[in-house]
Amino acid sequence: MTTGTISIGGVGLHVGTFSLAPGTGAQAVTLANGTGVKTISIGSGITGNTISIGNGANAGAQIVNIAAGASGANSTVNVLSGNGTAGAQTCNIVTGTERERLISAPVLRLTP
Repeated sequence: MTTGTISIGGVGLHVGTFSLAPGTGAQAVTLANGTGVKTISIGSGITGNTISIGNGANAGAQIVNIAAGASGANSTVNVLSGNGTAGAQTCNIVTGTERERLISAPVLRLTP
């Protein structure tokens, strides 16, 4: 495919589950990994979204990388950066029972 849109699943009020590589063996799923500019939107609905990444009870090492590649230009990671007009914003980072082991980050800059 060189241009166009591919839709998988229903539109409108359809409900259901879409599974991608749900097997129990080791699997690799790549999404937009080629060269060129990529925009990937996940869970951009407006009536409440739950997005879970790496939440299984892992029996082996678990690594979640965000913006961890080599950088030849600026990198920006935004968390809770929207302009909230109602409700509260809560950011929990290292709040589990093993949090005492973390404090090894070389630089953490927080700006208001």
